[in-house]
Amino acid sequence: MGFFDDLKVLGSDLLAKSSVVAKEAAQKASDAADMAKIKVDIAAREREIKDLYAKIGKAYYEEYKDDAVEYAEDIAEINAKFALIGELKSKYEMYKDAMKSEKEEADVTVDAAPADVEDVIDIVP
Repeated sequence: MGFFDDLKVLGSDLLAKSSVVAKEAAQKASDAADMAKIKVDIAAREREIKDLYAKIGKAYYEEYKDDAVEYAEDIAEINAKFALIGELKSKYEMYKDAMKSEKEEADVTVDAAPADVEDVIDIVP
């Protein structure tokens, strides 16, 4: 019965590892969704900045004035959006770097795995 006991332990170990892999996959999917959401937020802020640039430019040309005081609120809003974009890009890069590190770690783990089932059975006590 020793062989079957070893097989049972191996099955339990594989089941536990598959659970971990499933959780990691779910986390990666969640991270990818967060990254996509960040990209959408960046694009939205860039569109808002473009609209504000157009508003300032249109008003300047219509009035032929160079009065920065009149547009101080718009300029402040643009600066705030640029700051937010910087924060979002940093967060995006953090996710990207973390996912890259996890992939590299997973590649190393796969390379270190036994070649076939006989090797796994020899490992199990």
